[in-house]
Amino acid sequence: YKGEFREFIKDLAQKHYFRDVVQLPKNKENNATYEELVLKFFAYLNDQKSFVHSVVDFLNDYMEKATKKFDYDGNRDVFKYVFSTLSSVLPKGIKRKAKTPVILYEAMSVGAARVYKKIRKINTNGIKSWMVSKDLEVLTTGATNSPKMLRDRINYCIGKFSE
Repeated sequence: YKGEFREFIKDLAQKHYFRDVVQLPKNKENNATYEELVLKFFAYLNDQKSFVHSVVDFLNDYMEKATKKFDYDGNRDVFKYVFSTLSSVLPKGIKRKAKTPVILYEAMSVGAARVYKKIRKINTNGIKSWMVSKDLEVLTTGATNSPKMLRDRINYCIGKFSE
């Protein structure tokens, strides 16, 4: 896909507050993984109901939709708030051990964005402990590529960011 939406994603993927939150292994830093994670953020935030099982098909479908219609200003605001806030409270990023698990990133970033869109702020109290809690670990490991597991892990984070 070419056009404004693709350039928008590429631009956001370079933002320092996003890169501070997402800790990728060196071998994934230059292969469009950052851009894919930005795309996943918006796809799950704005069109989660369309996710069935294939992430590739879901992202391709969302990319096509967003290329035609997308609220750039509103989504930029949400992205900047969420990742600026997360980078300030998680200076070492969303991670377990040395890297950012994609599933944990999806749950936390989308959960935070949903809360922000609803009440214009997020509660980050205790984030460092609940981010590595057994409750969230259960939702972000194992057979997690299903609409129910996606919903459950995002809802868990929504609950924590809303407290």
